Amino acid sequence: MDLSIVNPIIYYGKSSTQNMIMDFLFKSLFNICTLIYGLIIKMYFLLEPWPAPTLNLAILFQSHGKTSPKDFHKVLLPFMANLTQYPDFSKHRMDTTVINYGKEVKVLKEFKGSVSINETKNVLLGLSKTLRSKSAVLCEAVEEALNSFQRLSNVKEASNQIVVITDTASSDNCTTVLKRLNNADVKVQALQIGVEVEDSALESITDPKGGGFALNVESYKVFQTQIQTHYTDALAQNIIHSKYSLSSTCNT
Repeated sequence: MDLSIVNPIIYYGKSSTQNMIMDFLFKSLFNICTLIYGLIIKMYFLLEPWPAPTLNLAILFQSHGKTSPKDFHKVLLPFMANLTQYPDFSKHRMDTTVINYGKEVKVLKEFKGSVSINETKNVLLGLSKTLRSKSAVLCEAVEEALNSFQRLSNVKEASNQIVVITDTASSDNCTTVLKRLNNADVKVQALQIGVEVEDSALESITDPKGGGFALNVESYKVFQTQIQTHYTDALAQNIIHSKYSLSSTCNT
């Protein structure tokens, strides 16, 4: 006789109990795994306050003598300042050097660690329009940036990046410094605004084959009408990731 027909309640109850037990065990196992995973992540951040690699950043900038004070103070400097505040930079232990290059190279400020993020913005916004110049010794500035990296004890372990922000065509040749740049595994990113002539020096040091990256904007007027956060994102993300992958050149 088929007992399932005579007393179906008994068999149904047994099957349901088994399902409840299996469901309980599965949920318990899932909760335990979730708890362990959460503890691992928490311990990771407690032990490593800078979860991303160390970043050494040199900001090289130059503004032409004919650039209006308004564009200098209201567009160029704020863009540089906002770049230093990029949220993902806070995940790095970051040292920052600010260099101006005109007729001569001037190291304006060097920041260490988290101070970079907190103070660089104020320093950049307070720069004087007297720094503008028709000359732009870019290659000398790159040389000085490489020297600044060498003064840091972590230069061999860190990601060493140069970002150039300028509205002036370079007035020197980078042939000599280019070899040193490549040997040092330093990548150069750039934003150039309103430069109508070919800038072979900037092109050579931002060659995408070497991990470089260059953004070219027609003018300050065009730059102001566009969403500047797109340029900030492009430069910042390339600074963060260029140690691990090559980048391409974008023209606007």
